[in-house]
Amino acid sequence: MARNRVIYQTEALYTSATGNGVTGSQLKRVQSANYSFDISRQDVNQYGQLARIDSIILDPPTVSLDFSYYITDGSNENLLGFSVSGQGGVAAETNFLSGLIADQVNPQEQNYYISTVVAGNDAVGATVNTGFIAIGNGVIASYSVDAAVGDLPTASVTIEASNMAMSNGESNTVPNVTINKQDGTLAQSTPAVIPVAVSGAGASALRPGDITVTTTGGIGVNLSANNFKPTSASVSFDLAREDINKLGSKFAFAKEIDFPVTCTFTCEGIIADLQAGNGISGALHNVVLDDTSTYTLSMKLDGPSVGATGIQFDIKGAKLDSQSFSSSIGDNKTASFTFSTQLGGPQDTANGLFAKTVIKA
Repeated sequence: MARNRVIYQTEALYTSATGNGVTGSQLKRVQSANYSFDISRQDVNQYGQLARIDSIILDPPTVSLDFSYYITDGSNENLLGFSVSGQGGVAAETNFLSGLIADQVNPQEQNYYISTVVAGNDAVGATVNTGFIAIGNGVIASYSVDAAVGDLPTASVTIEASNMAMSNGESNTVPNVTINKQDGTLAQSTPAVIPVAVSGAGASALRPGDITVTTTGGIGVNLSANNFKPTSASVSFDLAREDINKLGSKFAFAKEIDFPVTCTFTCEGIIADLQAGNGISGALHNVVLDDTSTYTLSMKLDGPSVGATGIQFDIKGAKLDSQSFSSSIGDNKTASFTFSTQLGGPQDTANGLFAKTVIKA
């Protein structure tokens, strides 16, 4: 019997390596997933004929996937290829992008799969799939984490990919989607293995009341001071990609990160008392006269109970880019700060974005 609709209950999102017969890994706490493709064509016209005689694909199609999920302990970040201390065998403090830069332990390109099960059933625990959406040769284009009072901390990810395939029928058949960049043919002959979806262990979600924002260094900015009450914070960066093309290749044979990569940290909060001298951000001329120091900003997201696992983001080597105040009738006076740093290499522990799992004491 044909189904009338598809809702979130029946879907699950997975990622895997691009090889043959690989086993996919499920991303947990997913809240949304959107995908699309655009095909750019060049019309071929000629004298003597009004309508085009052809419309040729000169550039490879652009496949996009964006999804969001509730932040937990960094396990999703590990599956996406980021380096999180305490996840995936990453023990020491390492720049968040180290795995993607190295392109060895966690290759840049991955495949993504959205499975759909029989209508009326939960994807969690279901053993029969009615179809798959497969996104092939995907690379991460952006990542952000947003936390605010009244909302659950959420991560958003954008993927740029080269191929999309679909399957249907109750056969659990996953479409091959990895392509050969040289001629555009399928490079994958054995489909990925997609395990049965599970709910996932650990905290269901992290809560705003367990988030702490702090800052050290710099001149006069203290986001954890009594005169400033943070109400929202976000960490974000974009990974602009350069398509490496060559004659004779139908697709870009590589999508390399365009460095340098800037990471932005934004925090907004309620102001209580303004302090003289070096107040919330001190006098501006002091920043201009002595701009040698940098900030280390931390956003710690603890688990909801003792022993629960959360995650902490540290932004090192940051500079203050902007500060604004807002005041109006009926509203609390607020201040907003924006900092930025550049992501460093695997050996750089003084600049960039770092993430680690934390256990609530």
